[in-house]
Amino acid sequence: MKKSIQLVIIVSAMLIGIVAFASWWLNKYFFRTGDNYQPELFDFNPEKVDCSLDKPIYYYSNDSLYYQDKGRVDFKNKAIWTKPINTVNSREQDIFISPNSEFVAFSENNKRIIVIDKSGSLKHIIETTDKTIPIDATFWGKELQWNENSTKLYFTQYRKWEEFLSKNNRSTLYAYSVTDNKISKIIDLQEECCEDFFISRDEKSLIYRFVDNKGNMPFKKIDMSSGKFKGQFEWDRWNKLRESRDSIFINYSVSHFHNFSQDYKHLISEVVNNKIPGLYSYSDTSINLIIKGKYGYWAFKGNHYSYRTGGEFLPWNKFYVCRINSKNIKGTLIIDISSLKYEFIDKTIYCYFSITNNEPFDFDTDINETTFQNTKNN
Repeated sequence: MKKSIQLVIIVSAMLIGIVAFASWWLNKYFFRTGDNYQPELFDFNPEKVDCSLDKPIYYYSNDSLYYQDKGRVDFKNKAIWTKPINTVNSREQDIFISPNSEFVAFSENNKRIIVIDKSGSLKHIIETTDKTIPIDATFWGKELQWNENSTKLYFTQYRKWEEFLSKNNRSTLYAYSVTDNKISKIIDLQEECCEDFFISRDEKSLIYRFVDNKGNMPFKKIDMSSGKFKGQFEWDRWNKLRESRDSIFINYSVSHFHNFSQDYKHLISEVVNNKIPGLYSYSDTSINLIIKGKYGYWAFKGNHYSYRTGGEFLPWNKFYVCRINSKNIKGTLIIDISSLKYEFIDKTIYCYFSITNNEPFDFDTDINETTFQNTKNN
């Protein structure tokens, strides 16, 4: 009996040793965890920033949505929606704010579209079980469009789906009316509405992306009542339709600008290969360091990653909100673009607000962070 117990103890000790050695070997030579390091900020000196806006914004933090009216922004408002919006953190989709800033729409798993007002009161839950929407199929929740006077929300649904960008996919355009709280079917498209779509100001024409025979995704314009074809064009070739962009109303998502100001005159971006790496502000006239920082490193995949997890310029481009996740700092910075002073807030914040092509900005600049930095460095 004693020998059996001793044998069990010996075998158990050997197994523990083998597991411990295997774990050590995998971490050291395969996963290389010893070579990992987290991103880090240096010389971190936040101070109070007087952030005031003349347009309302909404913001999402700690699984709650908040409304901030015009005036000083301190991110201390009472939550208007306390249920998690489960696709916010991907930032792939957006929360869609009406042009008058009174209403909010967002998708839940592309199965429901929720519309609330600025107080958090529920206006409508658009579901695939709605009598007006007879097909139990997914919505395209990454593109919702308000009309210009904020009375209707347009959205699309896949009434037929085979696979990604299949020529056999079919979409339907619907509209939800805020004024009478009803949903109406606008038109069954004979193809898939891929990603972007816009409505004309008179709400008689639909402009949307589709897949052509070459596999490209140009825009098509049709009559919303008859489906009559009115033209096909690329993003930068509107003159083919012989009409002004003024006839089109576009709601832009905040993420559309990718760390650029809405007038494309400023960019907030990290610099890695520099004598002083860190977060920089780029403009037409200068390049300025905001805060020093270094990237983290994940040795197993050989990937470097940033201390900044995203950000957006607030209305009128005077302030930039930046989310930080580093070894020593986790939270949000509010950066004053003119002084480059920054305030630290000890929570993660995503900001949303209405941006339309009624704003006095040029939204057509074909630019990205690399070309912007190269231009400034030359």
